[in-house]
Amino acid sequence: MTAMPSLPFAGTYPLDAGFWVPASDADEYPWRFGDLVATPESPERFGAVDSKGRPWRALLLTHPSCELGAKGAPGGVQAVRVFWLREVSRPQGAEVITGYVEVDGHLRVARAHQVYLAAVPGHVKLGERMFADLRQSIRVPAEYLQAAGRVGAMSHDARIAVLRRDAYFRYRWPLGLDDVLNLERFRIEADHNFVGPRPQWTAT
Repeated sequence: MTAMPSLPFAGTYPLDAGFWVPASDADEYPWRFGDLVATPESPERFGAVDSKGRPWRALLLTHPSCELGAKGAPGGVQAVRVFWLREVSRPQGAEVITGYVEVDGHLRVARAHQVYLAAVPGHVKLGERMFADLRQSIRVPAEYLQAAGRVGAMSHDARIAVLRRDAYFRYRWPLGLDDVLNLERFRIEADHNFVGPRPQWTAT
């Protein structure tokens, strides 16, 4: 009997050191859900500006879930707004990092629409902790995103954490990390066209 895989981390998110693929290996990974992308030129064309017309810090890709360009993306690729974590209060930032809050002795999901993002090692602008706001989404043609450049390729483990958060935000499905891992494992193992290194928790 084959043992079911388990995640190599505990808590809502992996440790910061395991959040992004090392820059030296990133070219092996195609662009996917969860990747961090620089804000494209002329961001006002896509709504990637704040109320004062200033460009968003960066974008987090949220659709499609497969490799960018593998399938058509009518209306463009979906992405959400990224903030620096220091833009919110310290108590709110702590809730973003942990993903939950204790109320009357019970743990509850906190700030479901906000997804914690570790700093990108060595990056001048995004080398500090961040979060994405799933409520603020736009669509951008893939060629504009690719011209802007990918800042960070999300690790397979971090993607499990973000997928779980996204499912709770959209559908209020209280899935466990192992539930999401197994769903993602089945998806990847059934995908004969999967590109790039596979996570350690899938069959080789």
